[in-house]
Formats: sequence, C-alpha cells, structure tokens
Amino acid sequence: MTDTDQLLSILPYCYTKESLQRRLRLLRAYLEHTHFTSSKATLNEFLQKNNANEDDAKVLTLMREKFGSALTLKTAQNILGTLTKQAQNLPTIHLYTPYTLSLDVQLKIGSWFKKNVGPTTLLDLHVDPTLSIGCVLVVGGVAYDYSLKSFLDSQRNQIRDILKAFSNQDGQKAGTTKST
Repeated sequence: MTDTDQLLSILPYCYTKESLQRRLRLLRAYLEHTHFTSSKATLNEFLQKNNANEDDAKVLTLMREKFGSALTLKTAQNILGTLTKQAQNLPTIHLYTPYTLSLDVQLKIGSWFKKNVGPTTLLDLHVDPTLSIGCVLVVGGVAYDYSLKSFLDSQRNQIRDILKAFSNQDGQKAGTTKST
C-alpha cells in the first residue's frame, strides 16, 4: 500500500480536519498501545476506553487489517509521519458558523462537500458568533459570505429607501390627520 493509498483509505471516514487529526491521534495511540505496552486489551476494549465512535473504529480496523504484523516502531513512526504531512496538504474549505455544529450536521455538510467538491476535501470548522445567522466559506483565500449581516449590508441602501418612504408616508398621514 502506497503512502497515498493509506491516506485515501482513511478519508472516507473523515469529513473535517479535526476528525482526521483525531483519527491519526487514535491510530498513534493504538499503535503505541499494541506494540509498546504490555497491555493485552483488544481493539474493542481500546476503542471503548478512548470513547471512539463508529468511524474511529472503522479507520483503526482498516489500518490494522492493512498493516497487520508489518508494523514496527520504525514503520509506525514513518506511516504516521507521512499521513500527518499528507493531511496538511489536503484541500481545505474553512467554514465559519455562528455556533458549534452538532456532529450530525458536520457529517451531513462534510458528506455533501465530499460528494460535490471532491473526495479529498476537508472542512475546517470555526465558530464566529458575530455572524448570528448564516455562514462564511473561505476557499483558496477567497471568502464567500452567506451571513444575514452581509446580506443586510449589501441591501443597506434599498432598506434605507424603503424605511424613508414609509416614514414619509406615515408623516403625510399624520399631517393629514392634524388638518382635519
């Protein structure tokens, strides 16, 4: 299995940069656990102890099946070093939201991006409470602002004209009422 194949085998289970980093940390911890400690805990016991979710378990099981007994201290360090470097070079879309997204929502958004943008694309999630409603995407250094604040800012003159016209109508009605 080539270095690229190793990373590509993990990516279907990673939608965010954070989830990929978590899985690489878990893989490192599992390798240290199985090869460099005297613990006889099974993979399932290790996963339970580390609060691993279903995708964490799939990645660790997959990597264990791919490498099996070929993992030594040196190969494990090389594999993890290579995977970490490759992960840093993956295409990443930064998504700013006004609050922390639930894991279900992260999965849905991440799945959509994998399907529609590219299978190696990762989301890097950020919280920006000043957005209040909507989101901002940053792709290749270009920001796409889909927040309510941005929309209202872009419509400021039209909103001002509507309010002014309404205010004038209201003032005319008040003036008419006074004269009768």
